[in-house]
Amino acid sequence: MPAKRFDGVASLMRWIKEVSSSFMSGPIEFHGEVRYARINRRGVLDIELVETVSTFGGSYSYQIPCQLNDPSSILSLLKVSSPTEMESEDYLIVGTLQFRVTQNRYVVEVIAIEPYGKGAIEKRRKKILETLEREGLYPVEKMISVSELGEPVTKMAVIASPGTRGLVDLLTNLKMSRLIPDIELFPVAVEGPTAPASIADAVEQVNNTDAQIIAIVRGGGAQSGLLYLDEERLARSIIKSKVPVVVGIGHTEDVTLLDYVARLSLETPTAVGREIASTNDAYVEGLERTHDDFRLSFSELATAIERRVSDTERAVRSYGVLRVTASNLKNIASLARTLRSFADSHTLESSGFRKAEREFHKTGDYYLRNATEKLFGNAEGLYETVTHRAEIARSRLDKSLAVVRSMNPIRSLFRGGAIVTDENGNPITSIETVEIGDELNVRVEDGTISSEVLSKTRRSMPKSVRTG
Repeated sequence: MPAKRFDGVASLMRWIKEVSSSFMSGPIEFHGEVRYARINRRGVLDIELVETVSTFGGSYSYQIPCQLNDPSSILSLLKVSSPTEMESEDYLIVGTLQFRVTQNRYVVEVIAIEPYGKGAIEKRRKKILETLEREGLYPVEKMISVSELGEPVTKMAVIASPGTRGLVDLLTNLKMSRLIPDIELFPVAVEGPTAPASIADAVEQVNNTDAQIIAIVRGGGAQSGLLYLDEERLARSIIKSKVPVVVGIGHTEDVTLLDYVARLSLETPTAVGREIASTNDAYVEGLERTHDDFRLSFSELATAIERRVSDTERAVRSYGVLRVTASNLKNIASLARTLRSFADSHTLESSGFRKAEREFHKTGDYYLRNATEKLFGNAEGLYETVTHRAEIARSRLDKSLAVVRSMNPIRSLFRGGAIVTDENGNPITSIETVEIGDELNVRVEDGTISSEVLSKTRRSMPKSVRTG
């Protein structure tokens, strides 16, 4: 294979840059310890990441320079006031590898940088939470269960990466519910430097819909990807969301900033799906119990009303109603006479008032006379009211009595009729039931006549006539 020839070192360096740009243009991700961090005279943040590796031949140190063009915003996100605070700490960097011809070296142009390692992450997270607490945004009001919404979840928004295992686990468990909610998916990247902004934008979009709850899920994946979820802007969007946010990140042993600021934090997307499904199932079961209780109560009420109507109907048809009504009328008449007598004994012409006129002064007589007139007027009014109600009651009684009497066979005696019975008191309703020589009793209005059957004559019935 012939060697590739160059005009000089400069052309070789330019070729290396072109090859690097063609074959190494994609983003790279790595982590290491910051040995040096300074802002140069061009306002660019220079960082040198190192790693020491021990082998059988000894220990070797590897380093690579990195540069950030906007150090102020990066430092603000990292919650550090000076680049020197980054030294001796581990950081995760996402960037592109560039070959600098003038510097004769490879440099990583940083796209995103995050603390790496639990200690550094927790330190940065603590600073973010302290900032939110000073602004009155943290701590948030947590929910113990989705049931605290007070209603079943019928509309929900899911913020997840399409096709991931976490989304599949969530939907699988939701399908097991007897009441499956309407789901609107907001596709986002849940890893990488663009994840915080895309998730925050999705949360803001959901707040313009009628969703009842937001579920942010991420199943599995590299643990280093969790670093991108510890972002202040993302935390603020979740705290300020009017729609409650539930998170299920999928790492049971680790937590993120989202777990602190969400209304409800569950371990996995599976747990989120089960929580919503169980809440909806409990609502459906409660609705069914309410339906059964209502049917039972309505049936008992209908039975009780039917029984009361039947009892009232039997009471009206019985003869006892006449005695009760007559007794009530007698009591009303007696009360009316008592009131009338009371009113008459307190008129101005009574001896009691003449004696009072002699005993009391003119002023006392004036007040007493007025009181007497008022009392007389009240008694008269009461008497008239009682009398009027007694007349109404008597009128209703007469109507009821007429109905009852019309159904009583004894009434026929008063209209010239008679009731015929045998010697045992059994009523005679047909000529076939008596024989010549039988003794019969004929009951009329004013007494009973004993008689003997001497002959029987059958009354001829008129024949029916066909027409048409």
